[in-house]
Amino acid sequence: LQDGRVVAITPGGIELTENHILDRFAQEISLHGIFLGFLFDELKGRGLDAKKLAAHLSERDFFKNDTLPALSEALGLYFDGKYFSAVTVLLPQLEQVLRLANRKLGIPTLRSLDNGEQRVIYLQEALANLEGIFTPDRYQYFCLVLWDKRGPALRDSSAHGLLSYSGANKSQANLLLQLILILATFEYKEKN
Repeated sequence: LQDGRVVAITPGGIELTENHILDRFAQEISLHGIFLGFLFDELKGRGLDAKKLAAHLSERDFFKNDTLPALSEALGLYFDGKYFSAVTVLLPQLEQVLRLANRKLGIPTLRSLDNGEQRVIYLQEALANLEGIFTPDRYQYFCLVLWDKRGPALRDSSAHGLLSYSGANKSQANLLLQLILILATFEYKEKN
């Protein structure tokens, strides 16, 4: 999948394209969000709370910026079981962290339009600019969870007001929290 190959299963003549594989991956992501809930509940039972998680993030390179107060608030909402609010706060902050990572790497975060206006780059572009820092599977995971319509595409449903109060759930919040934790593992390094 990573190098554009098409996987053929023989005999039987079944051919799996990238779309087939990503559709299956998206189905597994939904189930994965449920199991993340069990993991996070266990961690809560062992003493993890919003303050401890925010303190951990404050020490990590991707979160040493002005997104931390909003992320701290979102973590508090998550730990209080307010998943709609947690999702709607986590998503734009996650997008902002990806843009800040672009800026830190010297990649422009503004695009000039034909009329001279400047607009911020969208999530899809900010993430694509960082594709090289992720493993191919992890990059696809971020894409499916955040914007690719073959997966949950949580950013679009939230940003366009399509996420209903009853439609937001713990599983979605779990997926976003996991993306935050994945980004917390990265560090900025100087070349050479």
